Amino acid sequence: MDAEKIYLVPETHWDREWYLTLQEFRARLVLMMDKLLKILKDDPNYTNFTLDGQCIPLEDYLEVRPHKRELLEEFVKKKKLSVGPFYVLPDEFLVSGESLIRNLMIGNKIANNFGRVMKAGYIPDPFGHIAQLPQILYGCEIPSVLFWRGFGDEFENLNLDLEFEWQAPGNAASILAIHLISSYGSLADLDTSKRKGEYRKAIRRIKKVVAKLEEYTSTPYVLLNNGSDHTEAQPEIPNVINEWNDKNPEKPIEQNDFEKYINKIIEYDPSLKSFQGELRGGKYAPLLSGVFSTRMWIKQRNTEIEYLYEKYTEPIATISWILDQHKEYEFPSDYILTGLKWLIKNHPHDSICGCSIDQVHNEMITRFDWSEQIANEVIKNSCMSLSKIINLKENSKSNIPLIVFNPLPWKRKDVVRFNGITAARGAEEFPDKFKLIDADGSEIEYQSHKVKEVPRYTQESNLSSQFSFLAEVPACGYKVYYIKTDKSPREFR
Repeated sequence: MDAEKIYLVPETHWDREWYLTLQEFRARLVLMMDKLLKILKDDPNYTNFTLDGQCIPLEDYLEVRPHKRELLEEFVKKKKLSVGPFYVLPDEFLVSGESLIRNLMIGNKIANNFGRVMKAGYIPDPFGHIAQLPQILYGCEIPSVLFWRGFGDEFENLNLDLEFEWQAPGNAASILAIHLISSYGSLADLDTSKRKGEYRKAIRRIKKVVAKLEEYTSTPYVLLNNGSDHTEAQPEIPNVINEWNDKNPEKPIEQNDFEKYINKIIEYDPSLKSFQGELRGGKYAPLLSGVFSTRMWIKQRNTEIEYLYEKYTEPIATISWILDQHKEYEFPSDYILTGLKWLIKNHPHDSICGCSIDQVHNEMITRFDWSEQIANEVIKNSCMSLSKIINLKENSKSNIPLIVFNPLPWKRKDVVRFNGITAARGAEEFPDKFKLIDADGSEIEYQSHKVKEVPRYTQESNLSSQFSFLAEVPACGYKVYYIKTDKSPREFR
């Protein structure tokens, strides 16, 4: 359809780490943001810049330039700088659905703290898209998605336009989808040199790109992306737009963000064709599906920590908080958020896909470690709080209680492992020096695995032994076992 209005979005796509490390790219980020803020401050005609649909560049920049926060907030509130809705732009297939939701929740919170969240699902560059993405975005009150990679033959077979309705499985939700068929850099690196006082090369390129996009549109609106990987704002854009509008008044250009473009299409209310399913094709953009098996340790570690938060850390913390009638236990929401952010920082496609330089992935290890350490500390503190409100039997005064928690919503019969620590002297006999009993006094068989020396800041070393036994614990509940030993608590803990 012939265009009646063109929306030009100055933007950058900021890969946080890739062929350079985080710190090397951050040096570029600081320079880019310094120049951008100067443009936004000095030129009232430069009306908007979009920071790639994610919020983490704000955090990375402010770690170096903390005094710039007030200026950033001013521009976000005035809609001169568009941020969010994501925290990072993630790969969708290698992370859990809960991680995608938390990513959006964190991004929305950060963007709102700056003054405004861009309500457009701009996620252009992941290696394909899951079928549930419309459902997740819709649930976070985002009515659209703009993407580049993923279409195969479906685009032609279904005779789709670049604007279409994307339905989630089971028709759970549907959103407006925009296929960035000319990539997310359709107008990147625009030649703004002048010849005889005119932006001839820029005007010629705009005409060419608009003509191509008009072949695929079902509305009178065309989107131009003035930016790409790690690009900076071009200060000449307002002047280029003015020259275009003087020469092409029937197709005026407006400098704005993706949300404004999306809202105009929704307002136009076109009769859109529908699509349902995942996007795993590589006809219009390379998909790089081999990344699913690259550096498998990254995928395995990520899944372990996601499972830790989703099945243990948050459920146990929530149960402990609900049951604490005296409210001595404060729900560790800020601490959990900190741990989740370290985890989600490993979710961009250049990170979790394992397709960057070695140093990038070496640095991911520390983020995984910190996220896991926080999760385990929350579990430990939550269990300690729960143990204080559990009514232990009288025999706990002479025996050591061992409380096993099951945060999952079904009864479980599984192996439980625990460590016992005793003084080194005579420790070779330690595994045979106690009995394990349940609350009824029935003896439970257990197995001793290994003994190792552990320094405990005492004159004598300690020995730590690992034991395991089979426990049966009710759904979302606990069961108390007792270690019956003739050793004192000082000798055995």
